[in-house]
Amino acid sequence: MPKIHFYNIQALGAGLKTQRRQKKLEPEKVSKDLGIPLKYLEAMEDGRFFDLPNEKYAKKATRFYCRYLNLDHEGYWKEIKRFQPFAPISQNIKGWDFWHWHAIGRKVLIWGTVLLVLIFLGFSVERIFAAPRLEITSPKTLDLRTTDNQIEVVGKSQKEAEILVNNKEFFVDKDGIFKAPIDLQSGLNFIKIEAKKKYGRTSDVLIRVLVKKPGGN
Repeated sequence: MPKIHFYNIQALGAGLKTQRRQKKLEPEKVSKDLGIPLKYLEAMEDGRFFDLPNEKYAKKATRFYCRYLNLDHEGYWKEIKRFQPFAPISQNIKGWDFWHWHAIGRKVLIWGTVLLVLIFLGFSVERIFAAPRLEITSPKTLDLRTTDNQIEVVGKSQKEAEILVNNKEFFVDKDGIFKAPIDLQSGLNFIKIEAKKKYGRTSDVLIRVLVKKPGGN
C-alpha cells in the first residue's frame, strides 16, 4: 500500500470525504453503521479532529472509518498525529471534571437559592399567621384583690393587632400600647384580653380581680 501523505489536516479530512462520496455513501448512513455521532464524523471530514473528545476516541474513530472505506488506517493516523497534537487524556479528564463540577456547582447554587427563598417564604408566612405578642403591664399580677370599682388594664401588642377586652375593642397606638378602663362589680371579676391579627392566631390573657368592699366578709 503506497505511503499516505497530505499537505495539511484539512486535506486529510477532505480525503476521507472524497472516499465516502466515491462510494456513494451518505454521512448519516456511515454514522449509523459505525456508531460514530454525525457531528464527530463531519468534524473528521473537515479536518477538525480537535473537536473529538480525546486522542483515544479520535484514534478509534479513525480506525473504524478507514476500515469502513477500505483505507490504510495506520497511515491516516500517522498523518493525523503529524498535524494534530492532542492534549494528554489526563488533561481532557481534568477539563471534563472542571466543567462537570462547574455544572454541579451551578445546580447547587440554583437549588440553594430556591431553598433560601422557600425558607424566607416560610418565615414570612409564619409571621403572617403567628399569634401577635401580648404583654400586660398593669395590673402587675393576674390575680388581683382590690376595693376599687374600676381598674385600668394597660398592655402592649403589635400596632396592627386588634385588642379586645371582654369583647370590647380598644385603640392601639403607633407603639402598640393600649389602655382599657374596666368597671368592676363586687365579688370575682374576670377580664379577658385578646390580641389578634386579620389572618393570624389569637393571643389571650385572663385577669381575675376580686373586689371586696370595706366592711364586707
